Amino acid sequence: MTEEKMSFELLEYLDKRFCSLDDKLDSVDGRLIIVENDLNYIKNGKSKKLGMPNFDIKLDLTKVFYFLIAGVLILAGIKMAL
Repeated sequence: MTEEKMSFELLEYLDKRFCSLDDKLDSVDGRLIIVENDLNYIKNGKSKKLGMPNFDIKLDLTKVFYFLIAGVLILAGIKMAL
């Protein structure tokens, strides 16, 4: 190989490595921003669930009762089928 071709291949390799490193840094920066926002939210005296921000289940007694009845009926159906 000629020196030019080797240096060109080296430059291509380094360019690919730095592009992937830039992507990783952007991902880490995004995560840090999310953590900083969560910490600021907590510091302001507001309670916040960390981890899954869109996960919010509000169960009332009727839903719990319906799930309980459904579970009993399913188990009874399985027992009768066996």
